[in-house]
Amino acid sequence: MLNDSQRPLLLLGSNSNIYKILELAESVGITVAGILDNDYEGAGEYKGIPVLGGEQDISRFANTHQFICATNWTPEDRKSTRL
Repeated sequence: MLNDSQRPLLLLGSNSNIYKILELAESVGITVAGILDNDYEGAGEYKGIPVLGGEQDISRFANTHQFICATNWTPEDRKSTRL
């Protein structure tokens, strides 16, 4: 839940609709500090947002940031891969 405008937000993962998440956060006064995503770790940034690490780094930020899951995965994607 995005409920603390004093704590910056980290996105867990990334997706093509990332600008909607940024817009939502900014509209309620929350700063997006960066992304934690194994796919882009070491890339520096994704769509202008700094990539601060991968999933193994979540605990490093747990006491100072809030999080939102921002991946592309949906239940429909998983159903389509089943035999």
